Amino acid sequence: MGHKTDPFSALKAGDLRTVGKAAAVLGWIEREPALIDEIIAALPTPDEALNLRLMDVLEKHAARHPEFYRPHVGVFLGRIGQAPQKEIRWHVARLLRHVRLSTRQAAKARMLMKSYLADQSRIVQAEAAETYYRLTAPDDRPRAMGELATHAKTASPAFRARLRKIASRHA
Repeated sequence: MGHKTDPFSALKAGDLRTVGKAAAVLGWIEREPALIDEIIAALPTPDEALNLRLMDVLEKHAARHPEFYRPHVGVFLGRIGQAPQKEIRWHVARLLRHVRLSTRQAAKARMLMKSYLADQSRIVQAEAAETYYRLTAPDDRPRAMGELATHAKTASPAFRARLRKIASRHA
């Protein structure tokens, strides 16, 4: 972590409601993609606010440059994806939507998203539903929608609204 562009120091200050210097860190990653490896190796940290900001930056960068995240899919499906912190989980769900996955990785990601449907966080549940649906092969999407609809029977109104949005966007 001897960079003059140290993402950990830049994102450490503040609580879960602040973004810190996320825009600056995103710029650093654009110029120095090796920082991705450093950040991923450190996640999850003991600092929940830092985890939130690091994951937010990675997810935003993955939306622009998904190719940098393909080598790290296993870590997102494993160590990082299994972290109990909701802010990590919802960003993992969003990040996985950007990255091209192999058939096997997509199956593992769908299993992870199914486990996220039981999360206490409504945001995690909603992001997991979206990712689960998007990672399902087109021919299997009616079945996936049925599974999500079954879950929606006991889910929050926000989850049901997200499910309607998914259905309308992908109809």
